[in-house]
Amino acid sequence: MFIRKTHFISGLRAIRHDFRFMLCNMILIFLLAGCSSCCTNGSTQSAGGLSPVLDSNAVVIFFSATGNTKRVAECISDHLSVPIVEVVPEVAYTQADLNYNDGQSRASRENADDTSRPAIRNDIDLSSYGSIIICYPIWFGKAPKVMWTFAEGADFAGKTVIPICTSASSGAGSSAITLKNLAGAGDGRDAKRFPSNVSENDVIEYVDGIGLLTKKTNAKAIINSKSFLIELENNQTARDFIARLPLDITMTELNGNEKYCNGLPLSRDDRHFSVAEAGSLMLYSGNTIVLFYGDAGGYSYTSIGKISDISGLQEAVGSGDVRVKFELIQ
Repeated sequence: MFIRKTHFISGLRAIRHDFRFMLCNMILIFLLAGCSSCCTNGSTQSAGGLSPVLDSNAVVIFFSATGNTKRVAECISDHLSVPIVEVVPEVAYTQADLNYNDGQSRASRENADDTSRPAIRNDIDLSSYGSIIICYPIWFGKAPKVMWTFAEGADFAGKTVIPICTSASSGAGSSAITLKNLAGAGDGRDAKRFPSNVSENDVIEYVDGIGLLTKKTNAKAIINSKSFLIELENNQTARDFIARLPLDITMTELNGNEKYCNGLPLSRDDRHFSVAEAGSLMLYSGNTIVLFYGDAGGYSYTSIGKISDISGLQEAVGSGDVRVKFELIQ
């Protein structure tokens, strides 16, 4: 509608959302006293306790010269029940090779030469994997050059890449970006750095905390006994949303095309939508979940997912406030 394009109405809506947020906070306090009303969450599960949702064709790839990174990689593989493949150098690294204080040691010479590509013994075929968890140590603030060899022979395009590194003190730097650039663009995140002596509990806590959503995962919205399939996005917002499921909330009517519920903070990465299509599940302003049952637009949102078939959606949500239950489809 043209009225949504005016600055005046945009300001009004922002004020109304802020007012509704304050009102919902008051209601939430009332709920904590034992009553049930708007914006109740049927789950007490936190992000840290979320079971990972991972592609069945995921794999852990690792290189380790001292055993520290191997221990982390094996922990992740065991926890997620996914295969593990080691990057094996043609010539193994000795303790002398890893003497960082010796400018002539093998590791020092490889680090100083950006054309260095130490040969690897095994061919690693990633074509059957949709998700790749890469584990490697940090040498001189970078991934070892043997990992550059692996990355140049790999193809991350269209895959979800989750880099995890270990080091005694150095940060992850731009190691993940370098590997991704060498292998072709892959969808993923910055490297997570663990200290060399990290505990298995800390590794598992991190893995569970991020959810490792690496495939198109489905949820469902149950509205007045009718179920609607939602294809969730592969982003941190969707992972945060999954951590809250099952979620049973009352959503408030707005503008004849959407239902919303305040007071549900999730990670945000907003972009402007000229049109938010019917069936879209969005995050507004970082703490408001919006379900569109008609087309709308003119605002910035972070997409959580989209209902695949909106047949009957408008009839199910009706013209007033409506109770919606969101559940993950395993």
